[in-house]
Amino acid sequence: MTERGRPHIMWHMVTTATAVISRNPETIATEIDGEVMLMSLITGRTFGLDKRGSRIWELIEQPLTVSELVGKLLARYETTAERCQADVLDFVGKMESNQLATISEPGVANAPQPA
Repeated sequence: MTERGRPHIMWHMVTTATAVISRNPETIATEIDGEVMLMSLITGRTFGLDKRGSRIWELIEQPLTVSELVGKLLARYETTAERCQADVLDFVGKMESNQLATISEPGVANAPQPA
């Protein structure tokens, strides 16, 4: 994920495979040449996603747990489960810190439930 005009992005690290990831409804998305561009209506910042980031965005149209998301990505990409989970945790942590997605830990009231 690259933010237009800003070289560094601060983020919060997700720590559990049972955390639920969902899109922030205050984010606008459009596809350009197979890649997704996002704009946060909260911050006004824009972000470009590569093909893997675009696939994650597509998958979290309905809330998913980190483990469900990793499973879906492993079915498509050739990598190890450990590497995939580490990359997913890093990516969704960046999305949350930039208010593009929300992450809810299990047991927290009002957490979105996976489909």
